[in-house]
Amino acid sequence: MNEEEVKKLKDKLRSGSVGRSAIRVIYLGRKGGWHYGKVIEAIPRHVQKSGLPYPFPKWRHCDYRIVDEDGDPFPISEHGTILHDGFYFVPDDFEI
Repeated sequence: MNEEEVKKLKDKLRSGSVGRSAIRVIYLGRKGGWHYGKVIEAIPRHVQKSGLPYPFPKWRHCDYRIVDEDGDPFPISEHGTILHDGFYFVPDDFEI
């Protein structure tokens, strides 16, 4: 690879986003109004600056939300690493 190709590759990496475009969670808490025991896909609402230096991605996904049983959106995680009480991460290959 020459320097021009390396620069293009680094620019491509920089234009990407950190984090998953969707996370799978399950609710096992005690509150009502949730999809108890069902695998739910949480989708990020927007992206924000990652604060990482070049050539790391400039953006990161944030504000992961689900839709509860009443049809209302509910934020369950700010950056996809720590979940709201009662929610747990589910591996991609896990099915109920």
